[in-house]
Amino acid sequence: MIRAYLIFLLLFYFSFSGTNSYCQWVNQSSNTVYHLQDIHFVDDSIGLVCGVYGTVLKTINAGNEWIDVSVGVGAGLFSVFAIDEDTIYAARSSLYKSVNGGATWVDVGGLGSNASSIFDLEFLSARTGVLTKSAKVYRSDDYGNSWSEVYDGSFIRELQFIDDSLGFAYGGFSLEQINRGRMLKTIDGGITWDSIYGSETLDFTACHFIDRDTGFLFTYPDGIYGTVNGGDEWTEVNSNLPLGQVMDCAFVTHQIGYALGYDGNIYKTIDGAINWSLDYGGSGDPLLSLFLTESSAYVTGRDGKILKNDGFITQIKNLETEEERINIYPNPASGKINISAEVNKTMNLQIHNISGQLLYTEQITGDLHEIDLSQHDNGVYFYTLTDKQSLIKRGKIIIVKSQE
Repeated sequence: MIRAYLIFLLLFYFSFSGTNSYCQWVNQSSNTVYHLQDIHFVDDSIGLVCGVYGTVLKTINAGNEWIDVSVGVGAGLFSVFAIDEDTIYAARSSLYKSVNGGATWVDVGGLGSNASSIFDLEFLSARTGVLTKSAKVYRSDDYGNSWSEVYDGSFIRELQFIDDSLGFAYGGFSLEQINRGRMLKTIDGGITWDSIYGSETLDFTACHFIDRDTGFLFTYPDGIYGTVNGGDEWTEVNSNLPLGQVMDCAFVTHQIGYALGYDGNIYKTIDGAINWSLDYGGSGDPLLSLFLTESSAYVTGRDGKILKNDGFITQIKNLETEEERINIYPNPASGKINISAEVNKTMNLQIHNISGQLLYTEQITGDLHEIDLSQHDNGVYFYTLTDKQSLIKRGKIIIVKSQE
């Protein structure tokens, strides 16, 4: 029954879209021709990129200028992460740390004795970090000075932490028509990891969680999968992916997302990964990394390419403002709930049970509405509010009737 609901909910969420306004991607002057592998921003202004020949570039003005703060090693760097403007980490087989904004670097952590690459790196606080190396996951609790192996498995490359407790790690490989993929989950800040999803036919190439529950997974040779319960169940959203191999992805809402193609193009969806349109036409060289700040999107690629996009923010803020003006209370409720909608439009309310069965539907136009669910059993129910074009708000309603 749970799986039936998940399939229903994913299809419902991903069937609505907003207005597709073109967003301009602008080339930034990186002053390098080296390939740029990874990007990370501390806030809207301070960001770092890393690449081949130990290249590290830094901006303190939202990408308008990039200055060279390279490590000074011959190896290419795969991952960069900054705690603040001064404390920066960059990695390949070794982990390098700067505490003065990139002016000087030191090799920390004792990881260089193993020549395998560090593919990804995140710090949950100034003290606690997690990284992937040689398909294993390591954790540090002393500012990166020492690392302990916390997971030994296969295929793991990339990390994403939603907060300082909940995180995901994933990866895979493709070799001579053999594809494998695996995803892990932690709920204790990377101390322990559980395998939650795997494939013997697909490589997991890119993944992004919008929140604790909702995520999208790109696979190779094709297919996009979605989850609405924190990765416990995955449902195929798109089985005929026209993008080719996806190098990275990021979603700014449940509907709007971006994907970087190996073909050097940027693709955009406005309907939850079902359909994709070309948002930037590249030169054919792969784009490698995508990062979203509160106000901008950044992309890095080969030959020193850095792209910036500010255009989607207005659209996202409009959606968020509209959602904030809708309140549903009390929740939990004993049976009757109120919907206060300070929105000047007609919306369609639907309420489903956990099996996906439609229990209630009504047209709502602002003001205050009372809904009576007292005839239904105790449990969790799901509501959606939509207009003609888009999903406005969704969530859970919990019914707990008093015992007589």
